[in-house]
Amino acid sequence: MTKRKLKDWVIPVLSLFILFGGIFTFNLISKLIDYNDEDLTIPTVEIQEDTMDVTNDISDSNPIRPYNGENIEIAKYYYNKDDDESRQEKSLIKYENIYMPNTGILYTSNNQFEILSILNGKVTNIKEDNILGNVIEISYSNNIVAVYECLTDVKVSIGDIVEQGDVIGLSSNKVLDTDQEYGFHFEVYKDNKIINPETLYNS
Repeated sequence: MTKRKLKDWVIPVLSLFILFGGIFTFNLISKLIDYNDEDLTIPTVEIQEDTMDVTNDISDSNPIRPYNGENIEIAKYYYNKDDDESRQEKSLIKYENIYMPNTGILYTSNNQFEILSILNGKVTNIKEDNILGNVIEISYSNNIVAVYECLTDVKVSIGDIVEQGDVIGLSSNKVLDTDQEYGFHFEVYKDNKIINPETLYNS
């Protein structure tokens, strides 16, 4: 059997093809993965702008009272263990013959009144409770979260950005432990700890 011998020029030519093919492949891959700075910064700028918009909508101004109306009274105060007995009695809520320390403020009136957002913020939750009626949760700056309870005619939706003084609902006649016709219950959390809402307002 006769062995075939490769021509002397075949191996150098194949070597050149392989070499140029490698260089071409390397350059092609480099171009595909070589993103310039503009390609990288465009999506980053868009994300930063969205974040800034939300941040600017949540203001650090002083909180206002969460209602608008006349002859609105405090029916039940925030329970403080350091208060005298008389004040503590006015800070207990009775439900099904059980007395519970009040974790917020119960505002009431014989007339229906508007419920207002105390600051600029974002509506993070809305739910309907069998006891408390409509409940709206709004997150504010400085780790403040306000919970508005016993509302009717809710005027906001989850995700809405609200401004200080915006009407978010009306007082309800479904209110815990009160002789007056309308009211709403208000709780405030600061750094995940419940606080007395009355310590927030300007007046």
